[in-house]
Amino acid sequence: PHTFNATVMSTLRKKILEPLDPYVPPSNLNGSTRVSTQFRLFKVLNVDIASGKLWLKIWRRTVWYDDRLEWDPADYDGIQEFLAYPLNRRQYEIDDKLWLPPMYTTNTIVSEADSTEVGGARVRHDGRVWHSVPGTLELSCRFTNLVSFPRDVRRCEPRTSANRSSVNSATQSLPHLS
Repeated sequence: PHTFNATVMSTLRKKILEPLDPYVPPSNLNGSTRVSTQFRLFKVLNVDIASGKLWLKIWRRTVWYDDRLEWDPADYDGIQEFLAYPLNRRQYEIDDKLWLPPMYTTNTIVSEADSTEVGGARVRHDGRVWHSVPGTLELSCRFTNLVSFPRDVRRCEPRTSANRSSVNSATQSLPHLS
């Protein structure tokens, strides 16, 4: 069985994260990075039909591949993955070197930077990254044509976009809210 070695884990994290520039996206053959985003709904906090606002408690999960993060587990006592906490505003500055996709939700009233918490990124030896961030979204929605209110079905989904041409986003939204 595999025994955890903190020294090896620390060495691995430094080797992988220290040389990174968080403003330089991963390089891929087609010139863009495919990023998949999913909003996992945990709770509807409030719905205000009159003002067109919807408040949700969510986890935003983002997945991408970065070839700069690859390593051979055999060289590091079989370690397959490690955790990083980018943008945590604490002592682990090395974690802030991890590139994060420049994605944002376009129909929020309060910016995600002000409404999400610190999340962790699971970095795998094959270069895949799974970043998960909890938060509260205050969405601006169009609740129109309320003919059968309150029995009609209304849809209001977070819409994401990337502010750089190096990201090719694929978004999986929340389930429909009725």
